[in-house]
Amino acid sequence: MKCTHCGKEAPGSAKVCSYCGTSLKKNAAEAKPIPKKKVQTKPSTSPMGDLATEVKNMPLWMWILGAVALVLVVVLLLTS
Repeated sequence: MKCTHCGKEAPGSAKVCSYCGTSLKKNAAEAKPIPKKKVQTKPSTSPMGDLATEVKNMPLWMWILGAVALVLVVVLLLTS
């Protein structure tokens, strides 16, 4: 059986076209596509979401510099 909406070939026992979702009724006038759900995604508006992305993308040399600075601060605090 051929889909009246998209023209793709569908198995004879199928009730709905697997390509476009149109009902495979014998009467072409009754065939209507099944509406698909729209999924809306919103971009992150949280400042923490942006910060987490920036931290993940930091170059290695920045991590090393930060670690060295932290060790120096700890050493200075312990020796004072």
